[in-house]
Amino acid sequence: MKLTYEYTEEDYVNFYVHKHKNSDLKQRLLNQVLFTVTAVVSASLLWKIEFYITTIVGSIVLLISISLAFRQSLKKTELLKQKAYKKANYMNAFGENELITFQEGLSLGEEEGFIKWNEVLSIEEVDHYYFIYLKHINALKVPKRAFKNKREQALFLNTVKRHLN
Repeated sequence: MKLTYEYTEEDYVNFYVHKHKNSDLKQRLLNQVLFTVTAVVSASLLWKIEFYITTIVGSIVLLISISLAFRQSLKKTELLKQKAYKKANYMNAFGENELITFQEGLSLGEEEGFIKWNEVLSIEEVDHYYFIYLKHINALKVPKRAFKNKREQALFLNTVKRHLN
């Protein structure tokens, strides 16, 4: 199967943001929830305050901390995008790309070389992309717009997954 697609700055930024923001928000939210629950239970036990007052105060603190976490996450995403665009300005990797699948591996066009299947670690499907993670570089970013139809996407995904196992 041969795919030809245009690799743009937006593709690079989307991968960069996806790679850097996946687990931060979940961890921050978990920390804030655990802290709030611990504080509420401790206050109830230590000061023998009526439970419903503690629950109300704890709920308010929890809502405020969750809203702050989301706000921080949005700011971080914007900063990541700005940083990625700055990095993208120094790259020459944008433009026409070619990806060919063979029985032995993947070819990135005549100039880029050949990647054997044993160098492919995994494939991840995200909104508008397939990210093929490799041993020696970050990932191959294949936009879904490179495929003519859903059947071609499924064929590509099955080909890569078959060689991963």
